[in-house]
Amino acid sequence: MKMLKKVILSCFTLLFCFTIQNVKAASTCSYEEQVELNNLASTVKTGYEIKRVVTDMDGNILSNIKEEEVTEDSAYVLSTRLQVYVTNITNDIYIKITSDKGLDKTYKFSDTNNGEVNFDGGDLTEIVNYQVTVYSNKEHCSDELYRTIDFVTPMKNPYSSFTDCEAIPNYEYCQQYITTPFLATEYEIQSSIDKEYQKTIQQKKEEEVQKEKSFFEKLQDFYNKNKIILYSILGVVVIAGVLTTIVILKKRRSRIL
Repeated sequence: MKMLKKVILSCFTLLFCFTIQNVKAASTCSYEEQVELNNLASTVKTGYEIKRVVTDMDGNILSNIKEEEVTEDSAYVLSTRLQVYVTNITNDIYIKITSDKGLDKTYKFSDTNNGEVNFDGGDLTEIVNYQVTVYSNKEHCSDELYRTIDFVTPMKNPYSSFTDCEAIPNYEYCQQYITTPFLATEYEIQSSIDKEYQKTIQQKKEEEVQKEKSFFEKLQDFYNKNKIILYSILGVVVIAGVLTTIVILKKRRSRIL
């Protein structure tokens, strides 16, 4: 019995210690500070911008070279690059940026340009998944997580440069940039593009034919499509006319009599 009491007492002691540890693990910032941090974290914005930039032959961006200076004889290349940004970082919060391509970097306000982080996101040859986590930088509750933001940057769709895609730029497989990989095979994609192209060209041809038709041809088409209805209406009109005539004649005869 004494042994059982010792076991129960030990369990309560462990539970008490665990509870104390949990209390200590809770935020040590005041409620007002936590509200402030939540508000700051909610204003953090992420995004990207696709830009034309000048690079050297190794792909390094040269911000001091203008596009006009890029010629066939120069050592510069015009390239389309992706600029990723995170804004609204303050002294009271900091962020950590990770990606599925190996990026893992922490930024505090002192590392930013007036609260903004801006970095090269690559040459749009692959889809990249990013995660931005926002932490407290306040002394009382530093390193506490307040928000997680997930976003994706696109890659250039290699099929968008197909000649057929020029006629159907909004088609699924022809859009210039994509944020999810295609699951279909290359043969299936090319066949689908060809079918959609042929369908679009046929529709345009039919539209042109319709525009070129004369008024009388259109009238003839309308008649051919609706002749049953027209005959029905005409029949009703004729019958109504006949009945009206009969009624009028009867009234005249009744007056004469």
